[in-house]
Amino acid sequence: MKPVSLDLLKKVADMAKKPGKAVQQTRQDFDLDTFLGKHGITVKRELPWLAGQRKLILEHCPFNADHTGTSAAILQFEDGAIAFKCQHNSCAGKTWPDLRELFEPGYQERKQIAVEGGAILQSIHHQTDTRHETPYEKEDLPVSCLADDEAETPSANHFPESAWTGLFADWRDIVSTSTEASLESLWVAFLVASGLVIGRRVWRMSPRPLFPNFYVLLLGATGDSRKSTCLWLAAEFLKRVGENVKMMEGLVSTEGLVEALAGQEETKALRYADEFRALLSVARRKGTQDILPRLNILYSCPDRSAVDRVKNPTEAIRPFVSLISATPQEYVDDLLCDLDVTGGFLNRFLIITGDEQAPKPIVKTPSGDQWDRLAMRVQLAAQNVDGHMEFAPDALKRWKSFYVDWRIGRRKLNYRKAQLTARIFEHVLKISTIYAVLNGEDVISLCNLNIAIDVGAWLEANTLQLFTTIGMDQFSKCEHTILDVLNKAHNRRMWRRDLQRTIGSRGFNAEIFNRAIRALEMNDQVACYDVSTSSGRTRTVIRYA
Repeated sequence: MKPVSLDLLKKVADMAKKPGKAVQQTRQDFDLDTFLGKHGITVKRELPWLAGQRKLILEHCPFNADHTGTSAAILQFEDGAIAFKCQHNSCAGKTWPDLRELFEPGYQERKQIAVEGGAILQSIHHQTDTRHETPYEKEDLPVSCLADDEAETPSANHFPESAWTGLFADWRDIVSTSTEASLESLWVAFLVASGLVIGRRVWRMSPRPLFPNFYVLLLGATGDSRKSTCLWLAAEFLKRVGENVKMMEGLVSTEGLVEALAGQEETKALRYADEFRALLSVARRKGTQDILPRLNILYSCPDRSAVDRVKNPTEAIRPFVSLISATPQEYVDDLLCDLDVTGGFLNRFLIITGDEQAPKPIVKTPSGDQWDRLAMRVQLAAQNVDGHMEFAPDALKRWKSFYVDWRIGRRKLNYRKAQLTARIFEHVLKISTIYAVLNGEDVISLCNLNIAIDVGAWLEANTLQLFTTIGMDQFSKCEHTILDVLNKAHNRRMWRRDLQRTIGSRGFNAEIFNRAIRALEMNDQVACYDVSTSSGRTRTVIRYA
């Protein structure tokens, strides 16, 4: 890079089109279909839209192959203008120019120069400022890379704001001032409590009846996340409702569990396991290894659940059980084995994560009137429903579209991921039923279903982020983490130095990182190449392949 005179720069600027009317790009100027075919962007289907306009649903989002279903689409308007949209939070800011830049590096810079000549001055200033170094490929086209502090983190998977509506919003207003617990854990506490109030009054066939009971696993730091407070709030609310719900702490044996449910027909129970570690420890002890299979059965709300003993057989008739447990996130690897992931126990749980609220030196506990008013409204809503919960016509259409796309998208998942998320559709149906009942509706409306689908996507992302590496050795986890970080990086590439720093922050040392990179490169999963920066240095880029 050598400095040039201002006169020469002005001559270059004069060559560009002058600012004026926006230049409309027509379909004849830009062939969208040729662009898609050239770059291997697969269109799942083209939907009928307004006259002269097109809506193309993509097989998956070009920025993240995990974003499937109907989340990513390209729109082409009558005047030729083109738009891109992916509905996932991590792609919220991605537009059509970003997509062009992804497959045609340097496109946005060239477009800027063509529109307004003066922009070249700003561009050259940017390139000569070493604080903004960006790697260049061998053909001198710019490649955007993320530093480790820009990479996506689990918190990028935001809980949908749409879930805070109706009585859920009232619940948040009442209890959020009394704790620093995450709003996500407060949401699920109310979901579980409301489901216990509703009980077996309503269900949704799929094909067996799905009742609104839930198994929940709260993840968070010890103490700070206030997991126990959420459990207490759910229990306190149930007391205010006056519903006859058995609060059952701990779990010692299958016999004790069934006996507690066998006192009367349709016993409602909230199993309250403050530490998930203790629950799994009991389940792996000789003589009590049938606890997890029993919990799997109770999740389905069977007509009968019996313990066959010669002297004293015990049978629970039509039990209704929900379960809330908690664990620090750092214990997950130690707690779970591969069988817990692939055996179907974990996919019954709603996996809840979230950052605790701001510090509250003085908490404001709900008043008795606030508790009672909310409890009465939930109780009245539950008493006004009975029987199978149907879909409204527009919701039925939406459900069919969602379910087909969800099932097709699962074909790309490996066995572990498929097992972890196998019940997401059931969670969506159960959550939509809760929202319908609390909104005083006798059918699942489109609005309630959309909320449940949004929450389901959040739950699925949580589960895959947290549990896909369970049972892997350290080397395999490092490989998986490298691919995950690169896949989420802009243009799916990073400086090797920044990637190693990011992976190191996840607990992998340099020796394991270097071995993993070599293995991934040999298997053609990543590509490594050297580039020259604007300052004349040679640095290594690692690209997701």
